[in-house]
Amino acid sequence: MPTVNTTNSLQVLRPYDQRVIHEIPMDSAETVMGALAKAHQLFQDQSHWRSTRSTY
Repeated sequence: MPTVNTTNSLQVLRPYDQRVIHEIPMDSAETVMGALAKAHQLFQDQSHWRSTRSTY
């Protein structure tokens, strides 16, 4: 299970031996909300989406 350490990062652990795989920096709530708002805005603008229709 991921754990948060004292340096404001999330440690991702291997389940079988609990060794750290990677540390992910934690962001503030404002930064996360800004990223979610931007992602939502980009999702709503489908004009730049790639077509999933086959060209064959």
